[in-house]
Amino acid sequence: MQMTSHFKPKRLQNGLLALGVYYSLHRSSLERAGLIGGPSTSTTPFLTPYHIFRLHGNPRMLKNLRIITLADLPPLVNGDENQGLLSLSLPDARPTSVEVDSLMLSSIGINWEHVTSVNLGDLQVEECLRLIHHAPQLCDCHIDKLSPCSEDVPVLAEHIVQGYLQSLEIEESRSS
Repeated sequence: MQMTSHFKPKRLQNGLLALGVYYSLHRSSLERAGLIGGPSTSTTPFLTPYHIFRLHGNPRMLKNLRIITLADLPPLVNGDENQGLLSLSLPDARPTSVEVDSLMLSSIGINWEHVTSVNLGDLQVEECLRLIHHAPQLCDCHIDKLSPCSEDVPVLAEHIVQGYLQSLEIEESRSS
């Protein structure tokens, strides 16, 4: 499912988006769910947090989840007052492919056990370790803009074994 905004959000567009979101999970893919808005002439698909929270259908059918931000947002960190506004809770969703940019993975409430492919932007080291721990079937992992730890990384009580991981790419590291 792909929705595109070529004009400023109006009542008609919001109604069409709401209708599309209503049927969204009757398909296997929700793509390009833009959070927070974008330029009025944007051709990038656009969903507001309001629309994302109103997803209908069986979340288990969701196979591909792609969430991008349309506005230039600073990377979100733990304790950010906006973090609660930018969260998605679909605990029954079991996507196999996830693409997320500029959001903390902890704000995305999905079942990570079936994820085999991720493409992530603006990720902190702690979240990368959490992802590897919670996605045991992960095969392909691409990370763009890996941030250093905000604090000391806690010592893991056990080793994390990733038996399926075939590709781990880190495009760019940045310092704080």
